[in-house]
Amino acid sequence: GISSIPFYQVFTTNSNWEFLIVASDGVWDYVSFEMAKEIVRANGEGVEDDAMVLGRAVRARSRASGGRSDNMAIVVVRNNGGECVGYDLE
Repeated sequence: GISSIPFYQVFTTNSNWEFLIVASDGVWDYVSFEMAKEIVRANGEGVEDDAMVLGRAVRARSRASGGRSDNMAIVVVRNNGGECVGYDLE
């Protein structure tokens, strides 16, 4: 079913953070927070679009398990004073 109760965390940060992953709840059905972090980190300094790389991994895992990857969204923000890129899996 649909839940109107969001999962969120409030935290204080400094300039030492590497990246931030914001994703809809369906993404976390297929990858853990730790796995998502490792996928983005393995991509290096945004060699390829981080959200796209993570999105492909989520899609592959959802297909392998017979699930669906529609209605999912991923945004990865790197702390490089640069751009914010989102990837819609539809």
